[in-house]
Amino acid sequence: MLRCLFYIVLAAMMTRSAWAESHALIVVGLAGEAAQWKIYQRELAGWEKLLVSNGIEKSRLTIIQTPENKAEAQGASTRDKVKLHLEGWRRNLKEADDVFLILIGCGVTRNDQYQFQVRGPRLTGKDFCEALRPLKTRSLTVFATGPGGAGLAEALQASRRVIISATAEGTEINQTQFGLFWIEAAAENPHSPILNLLRATEKKVAGFYEGQRLVRSEHAQLRIGRKEPIEAPFDIALKPEILQQWTLAAPSFPSDGTVLARKADGLKKTTPSSSGHPTADSAKISAPDLIKEDYRQNRVRPSTVEEKEILARAPKPSDYPREDGVILWKSVRSEVAEDYSVRETHEYRILVFNMRLRHLLDRLIVPSYGGGMRLLRLKTITPGGKTIEVFTEDMRTHPAGKDDQGTPETIPFFAPGVILGSIVDYAYEVSAPRPSFSAFYDETYLQEKVSIKDLTYQLSYSKKFPLKTKLHGPVPADNKTEETPYATVQSWKWRDLPARVEEPDSVYRDVRSLCVMAGSYKGWKEFAEWARRIMRGAAASSEAIRETACSLTRNLKDDDAKIRAVFDYVSSLRYVAIEMGANAFRPHTANSVLMRQYGDCKDKANLLIALLNEAGISAQFALVARARPFDESFVGFQFNHAIAVTRRPEGLLWLDATDEACPFGMMPPGDPGQRALVFEKDDEHFETITPFADWYDPATRCEVEMEWPSGNEIARGKAVVQLGGFPDYFWRSRWRHSSSMDVERELFHYFRKVWHPVTVKTVKIAAPESLSQHMILEAELEWPVQFSDKPVVTWPGPLLPLNREVDGWKRQTTQQLNEGYPLAFEQKMVIKMPGQRFSFPMDGEKSGQVGKYLSFKVTTRQEKGGLIRRSTLKVSNPEIPVVIMEEVRKNLDAWALATEAPVDLPGQ
Repeated sequence: MLRCLFYIVLAAMMTRSAWAESHALIVVGLAGEAAQWKIYQRELAGWEKLLVSNGIEKSRLTIIQTPENKAEAQGASTRDKVKLHLEGWRRNLKEADDVFLILIGCGVTRNDQYQFQVRGPRLTGKDFCEALRPLKTRSLTVFATGPGGAGLAEALQASRRVIISATAEGTEINQTQFGLFWIEAAAENPHSPILNLLRATEKKVAGFYEGQRLVRSEHAQLRIGRKEPIEAPFDIALKPEILQQWTLAAPSFPSDGTVLARKADGLKKTTPSSSGHPTADSAKISAPDLIKEDYRQNRVRPSTVEEKEILARAPKPSDYPREDGVILWKSVRSEVAEDYSVRETHEYRILVFNMRLRHLLDRLIVPSYGGGMRLLRLKTITPGGKTIEVFTEDMRTHPAGKDDQGTPETIPFFAPGVILGSIVDYAYEVSAPRPSFSAFYDETYLQEKVSIKDLTYQLSYSKKFPLKTKLHGPVPADNKTEETPYATVQSWKWRDLPARVEEPDSVYRDVRSLCVMAGSYKGWKEFAEWARRIMRGAAASSEAIRETACSLTRNLKDDDAKIRAVFDYVSSLRYVAIEMGANAFRPHTANSVLMRQYGDCKDKANLLIALLNEAGISAQFALVARARPFDESFVGFQFNHAIAVTRRPEGLLWLDATDEACPFGMMPPGDPGQRALVFEKDDEHFETITPFADWYDPATRCEVEMEWPSGNEIARGKAVVQLGGFPDYFWRSRWRHSSSMDVERELFHYFRKVWHPVTVKTVKIAAPESLSQHMILEAELEWPVQFSDKPVVTWPGPLLPLNREVDGWKRQTTQQLNEGYPLAFEQKMVIKMPGQRFSFPMDGEKSGQVGKYLSFKVTTRQEKGGLIRRSTLKVSNPEIPVVIMEEVRKNLDAWALATEAPVDLPGQ
């Protein structure tokens, strides 16, 4: 009897231990500075205490921290450690287990790929997906408490997963408050349901931004399985038993549709009553429909006489044959208060020809500075005489400086009941508090991707703090200025405004489109004083800075060599943007960047300046509007990039250490041709950024040497290509950020595509040792030779150095060849013919020129022992005006045809 009881108890214990366990992995990423590292440590300590109090044994809780300084980094990279641990989960965890993955740190989404910032190789969304896809545990709960977490959430969303991110956008990079407030809320009641903790955290986050009078820069999201994300304030209703059971101790969330509805703050059913107003109804609303509708309540009513007249006067699709719709009316009213806080009212009336018009219908776009939002009107007038109207009184109204519904860029309300021929009529109001600058500056872009029949923009501002304005784009049909006792009101009106021109290779300096600039700066001197204040002390030296500068320049007597050595060092540091608080404008200290070995554009420029100054070379900051329009005549914060500059005997030497793959002596794409504000001592002035230093060789040279076969079958030889200018940057970027095998495979396919008569056997990269050396490519080739009574040599075309094929040039704006860089390309092909089998002279030449923009020359010569064809192309000015595009295209075609033109040889 006792033995039987013993086995029963033992079996029960074994069953319980084998049934379910909870495991957790906490990964701590890079911090921008020491203060941020301390915040990460506070959050980490809170998570440890919280998880242990909810029953996770310390042996099942793993912490992987990214070393704070480079000197502390030893052994495997953080990425490898995390992937190894997740692989252990896959092998060892049971289907009944629950697991937590918690990321504390900064993430960002670039080129649709999530990246979590750790030392060494970044942890990407692809890494997490591949590691977690085979995991068959009962649940996986992911917390991304830092910036950009929504990018990870989108990558990992799947069934049996609950993902909580502090942000609703993967591109959000500002510091988040969610992590610490979550720990604070959980510390008050560690066993509270997860949903209740989320609601409590949201209240604390909202209170923080409102109390600090800051623009809300984070909007937490909850993703349950594959359902639509639920955004703060998480006012969804759960069955009481589910709500109480869903805790950190039991994180598995049932997937049986237990999300019933959002909280009933006077919700009404959408069915209209006889009076045309919705009636209360207790009918159940399914969770997916309700989440998609975003607690919006509609009514369907007959269109009014005015609405029917609007529909009757609407143009026909044949009036706009190339467009998916037209904006019948758009109005923007902007009010700037005395403290420079802003309130804007936007009104649209959009006629729909094609449902491809998603960019205007799926989400209503608001200015990027975020702030408070209030929906004023949203309705759809259908061709059938019905109007579907949203009840704005049933929606949440957001106070100024607090936007807890969606991201700063978009409002998640969808146009209801849209069909072809419908008119969507909506209006919303947005607001933003006082800006961080010493004065006011704003740009309002008004054109859209479709035509606008009537457009009105109105700007009002206090007489105590008047604004300057400037208009770019089409001349308005009417503009006026009115004076009231307290304010000045300026207004502009346009009629039949065309759609915004968007062409792939447009010169960005010429494509500002319709824009109204407004600002209160008196001059660039005032702006420069503000910029100097926030940058003061950032480039201060330290013992580490002095030692590093000394080690980099030791035994280098020439200043140019010192600059080259320092530039190579700073460029090799990783680009990591942790732009939190004041560091969105102010660089981290040079010593901090040196210790952590990473930084954004202004951080790397700051370190470069500090090291050069210690090496006895004066260097300064320069602010740039990179790859965007810039108006030097209007003062304001139009800049988005920071670089360094030093004055040499031959002139200014521009140094952009941001791009890890840009060769020394060349400015990365987006910089050349732009005007930069240079800070030299107590003076500030504008200079134009040159694409190359005077001594840099931008030429790309291709030399091919083939041996004519004795059996008249296949010629064999090799090609050596020295890349320069943009082609060098183009392939170096791929080589720098991919494996050599992948790049060589890409080059192999590129060679075969361009040199179609030639069989490419192998391609190799002679990797440069530094950014100061050119990239060299080597290829082994086989060239079929066809003989008959009249032999012909078919030459391969040019190894085209342009970044993309030249199309029909049916453009409306100035275009860029070669990404806007001057180009020098030389191709030399030699066919050796042993025994001088052919002595027939076959010299020939083809050339062409288009003014100061482009010239080419192709020559074929018979020399002792073989044939030589030289092909050269020079693009002196790569910005091609519309009027000469066709001529440029014809010359490029003529150059290509001359390069590959066959040569007839006489018989033997």
